[in-house]
Amino acid sequence: MHGEDTYLFVHQLMRDAAYDLQLPEARALLHAWAIEAVEQLHGTAPVHVPLLGDASPPLAVDPFAQGLAEHARRALESGHPDAGRLRRKHLDCLWRAALHARGKYRNAEATQVLEAIADSNEETCANRAEAARLTGDIQRVSGQPDSAERRYRQACELAADNALNSEHGLALDRLGGLMRETGRTHAAETFLRRALALLERSGPRRAEGMCLRGLANLFSETGRMDDAIALHRRALALLRDVAYLPGEAASLDSLANLHLMAGQYEQAETLYKEALRVEREAGHLQYEGSTLGNLAILYSDTRRFDEAEAMYVRAIDIQRQVGNRRSEGIAVGNLATLYHRTNRRDDALRCYLEADAIHREVGNRRGEAVELGHYAMLLKEGGDLDSAEQSIERAIVIHREVNNRRGEGVSLGQQGEVFEAQGRVTEAEQSFARAVELHREVRNRRFEVRDMCQRAIVLVKLGRVDEARSVWKAARRVALEQAPGEEISEFEAGLAEACRRRGVPVFQ
Repeated sequence: MHGEDTYLFVHQLMRDAAYDLQLPEARALLHAWAIEAVEQLHGTAPVHVPLLGDASPPLAVDPFAQGLAEHARRALESGHPDAGRLRRKHLDCLWRAALHARGKYRNAEATQVLEAIADSNEETCANRAEAARLTGDIQRVSGQPDSAERRYRQACELAADNALNSEHGLALDRLGGLMRETGRTHAAETFLRRALALLERSGPRRAEGMCLRGLANLFSETGRMDDAIALHRRALALLRDVAYLPGEAASLDSLANLHLMAGQYEQAETLYKEALRVEREAGHLQYEGSTLGNLAILYSDTRRFDEAEAMYVRAIDIQRQVGNRRSEGIAVGNLATLYHRTNRRDDALRCYLEADAIHREVGNRRGEAVELGHYAMLLKEGGDLDSAEQSIERAIVIHREVNNRRGEGVSLGQQGEVFEAQGRVTEAEQSFARAVELHREVRNRRFEVRDMCQRAIVLVKLGRVDEARSVWKAARRVALEQAPGEEISEFEAGLAEACRRRGVPVFQ
């Protein structure tokens, strides 16, 4: 053993022996003095103030809070005479340690401490409810939906039993959001509406704004576009009014998604970039990762593939850094779609399977259905049409179960492609027609153009040329309203071949 190691070993033995020789009362005082010394050194004490949905301002003493909590615990065990003050000190230190770990994305560490607070009979009901809600938040993004639901329900029960209206509203909002993410849309709407009623009455206003945004996202996913737009605008105005930057950025991102869905690329890009600016100003890394992923979709749709790929990779890195498994799965799936579009089939298959595994892990049934649809397209291109048909049928069933009207429309269009490849042209035309109906209902203009073009081609194959001409012209008109018409050009060769085989002139 080296001299320095020997010294440290002997020093530790002597220190432990000196500690063990102290009477319990003296040990208690030593631990209390240690707490006071650290607090004086950093000029602050670790005191917890209920957050009610806001971020916790960091304190200089936060990195040492876990150690201070241990000092407080051992002082209590040794019989410190001021037990009441030290119990509160112990809990306050646990709070600061948990929030510090949460802010550093050390999710397992934060969860362990918050669960101890949520289950502590020595903590107030208000703080226990808050700890349960925050535990649920971490479990939700970490891919533990069942555990998150249990904690959200615990928070709801504690808040309701003790007339804590603001905390009850926050917990209901989180529970509604979890229900939406796991495909239980009817329950989600019930909880979100109850949350909104409480938050409108009791505040805080920033939480009211975020609840409005969550309800707007639900309306968008279930095809109620006018209601979705109105609520998103209300949410953005409210969140700007209270200067809540993370919420403002999230609302900008959601509004951009609606413009992207409608094929309004310039407006969407402007809003995404504004959201990124606000997220970076607020230092909200998790929201930044989501917006980067959405902006990457726009870049892919506008054929800026290199920029899109770089942005997807950055988004995935961020979501892994912050431990957001659900958003990671979505971004990986979208990267797979980019690989598919750029003819990197092996990379696409690898990412589709990875994304599907994450969606199943976190209970994201909508995401699972989306990947099933994408996987079906890969199978179709590889010639395995029976497996492709089975995959797309499973996707449609899930979309209908979770009431995802937009996703159902996309999958019906994919089903039309599979039917066409199988030679089932009549069934293909029916699937494309139904897909277009749903696209119009949810204002998904991008896919409306695609499936109108594909329907026109199969109508030519069926000999319904006049109807095909009318559908093609309508598709061109919609495409010119939103973009340079790239969706149309993608299908021109297919239309020309169908017209040649039918013996009719190609219509423009």
